[in-house]
Amino acid sequence: MKILKDLLEMVNAEDTDVVDVNPEPKVPEESNPEIEGIDDDNLHDMLVAFLKKHKHPTDSQFHKFAESIGADKDHLEALVFKMLAAFLQGVGKHNKVPDSKFNKKELEKGVQEEMEHTSHPYIAKMIAKDHLVNNKKYYSELKKAKIE
Repeated sequence: MKILKDLLEMVNAEDTDVVDVNPEPKVPEESNPEIEGIDDDNLHDMLVAFLKKHKHPTDSQFHKFAESIGADKDHLEALVFKMLAAFLQGVGKHNKVPDSKFNKKELEKGVQEEMEHTSHPYIAKMIAKDHLVNNKKYYSELKKAKIE
């Protein structure tokens, strides 16, 4: 989905004052009335299952998926953006801190450890940085705690 790649590039842009990274959400809070018999929780579950199965879906695959469940493709894409934005609000609070400000080996350990939670190294690094800001030896101490 080229749109997701574009969104991630916009979020990581150097001059975030120029880029509106918090546009008004297009997805209403209530269920989509166009999708009979599917509530928001089930729709979220279906989206997650689709994205786990198709790690790099094309627009065509995503649109076929939307059609297969009777959803408007624009509504479904907006829901994915909303889910992604909600996820990213919880991680990467310290992403602007350059990698050079962290102990290189500790950050590498962190990325390796956090890959348990994601298949994307960039997301793993975001999580690792959040831990390392609070404790510079977080991953060494975590490994030590696991051994004992």
